[in-house]
Amino acid sequence: MDPVVRFGIGGLAMAVAAVVAGMVWVADRRRFPAVLGAIIAIMAIQFAAAASGLLRPWDRTPPLIAPLIAIALVLTVLLAFSRTGMPLSGNSPFPRSLLFRFFVCRWNS
Repeated sequence: MDPVVRFGIGGLAMAVAAVVAGMVWVADRRRFPAVLGAIIAIMAIQFAAAASGLLRPWDRTPPLIAPLIAIALVLTVLLAFSRTGMPLSGNSPFPRSLLFRFFVCRWNS
């Protein structure tokens, strides 16, 4: 297996998880264990599914990875709209600029 696939994608996922966990630690230390537990659980489930070969068949409709992506998206939305997520996104100009770039620049080009 290509080292970029083996270490790069997993390393990027671990880096993003560490950044999110660090942001939650700064914003709300009381909820940190729950958020960290959710991050670890979803990553462990995805790793186990990938390691077992369950995610290999892409000819199915929908692919078996779709429920895992949906679960991760739901957890992200729940975090974003929680009491912990509001300070993470509300005080930072980055999410606003990201939304602006996506919606305004993408649809006007």
